[in-house]
Amino acid sequence: MTNYSVSEMNNNDLDHVINILKSSNLVLNDGMTYTAVLKHGDTPIGTCSFEGDVIKSFAIRPCYRASGGAAILLTHIINRMFDEGIYNMKLFSSSENRHIFESFQFNCICDTGKVILMESSFIGIESYIKSLKETLGEYKGTRSAIVMNCNPFTLGHRMLIERASRESDEVIVFVLEEDKSIFPFNVRMKLVQDGIKDLSNIKVIPSGPYMVSSATFPEYFIKDSSVRAEASAELDAHIFGSIIAKSIDITRRYVGTEPYCQTTNLYNNSLMKVLSKYDVELKVVDRRTFNEKPISATRVREYLREGNMDILKNLVPKSTFEYLVSDELDSIINKILSE
Repeated sequence: MTNYSVSEMNNNDLDHVINILKSSNLVLNDGMTYTAVLKHGDTPIGTCSFEGDVIKSFAIRPCYRASGGAAILLTHIINRMFDEGIYNMKLFSSSENRHIFESFQFNCICDTGKVILMESSFIGIESYIKSLKETLGEYKGTRSAIVMNCNPFTLGHRMLIERASRESDEVIVFVLEEDKSIFPFNVRMKLVQDGIKDLSNIKVIPSGPYMVSSATFPEYFIKDSSVRAEASAELDAHIFGSIIAKSIDITRRYVGTEPYCQTTNLYNNSLMKVLSKYDVELKVVDRRTFNEKPISATRVREYLREGNMDILKNLVPKSTFEYLVSDELDSIINKILSE
C-alpha cells in the first residue's frame, strides 16, 4: 500500500507548502480556516486548504499527481469540513483539476478554461438565483446593475448610481457581502441605503457569495493584480454574465474608472472583455473629483486617519459624514488607524 498520510499543516511544513503551491502558480493566503499537507512517507508532496465553505489552494507535486494522493487529500479536507458543520461546499481551483473534483460529485458552476468554480450540490447557486428573483421580481424595462464595496460610501459612489439611475428604468446596487473590509458589511449596506434614499428607481441588496467573493475573486480583497488575479476576475465576470445577469434580466452594468487600484482596474478590464459575450453592456463612468483628484474610499480613510474632517465632508454624502463623526465609528476606528 502506498505510504500516504494527511495532517494539518504545522510550522515545519510551511516552507514546503509554499513551494508546492508556487509550483502550481498559487500562494498561501492569510485567513485560511484550515490547511492540510499530504505526505509520502515524511516528504510533503501536496496541500489543500479551505476558507469558510470554499476549498482552495489545491496542489500536488507533478510526479505524484497520478498516484492517488489527490483523492486522499481531498477526502481529508471534505471530512474536516463535515466535522465543522459545512455540508454545501464550494471549490475554486485550476481547470486542469476538474476531473478530480467531478469524481467527488462536485458540480461545475463556471469553467473559464483557466480556473473553475464548483459546488458540492446545485442547491447553493439555485437557491441564490431563486432568492434574487423573489427579491427583485420580474421587470420589463431596462434593468442595470452596479456592484460596489463602499468602504465607505462616497460621493463618487453616489455619482455612479445617479448616472445609472438617469439612464435606466431600474438599478440594482449589489453591496459586497464579504466581510473583509475595514467597514463591516452591515455598516456599508446602511450607508448606501441612507445615501440614495431620494432615488426612487434603485434597489440595494447584498451581493451574496457569487459576486466578488472568496469563492469567485479572492484576490480582490488582498489587492493582488497578478496573472492569477486576472483569471479569477474573468471567472467572476463569466458568472455574472452567464448566470446572474441572465437570470434577473440585467442588460447593463456600470463601473467607475479606476486610477488607483490595479486589482480593480484589472477587474474592469475583465468585465469589458467578458460581459459582451452575454449581451450585457458595460458602461465605464469617469470618477467624480474634488480638488482635481478622483474621489475614492481610500482617500476618505486617509483623511479619517489624519482627522481632516474639513476636506472629508466634501467627499461623502451627508449621511456618511454623520456616521463618520458619530460614536458608532468607535468600533472600527482602530482598524482605520492601523490600515
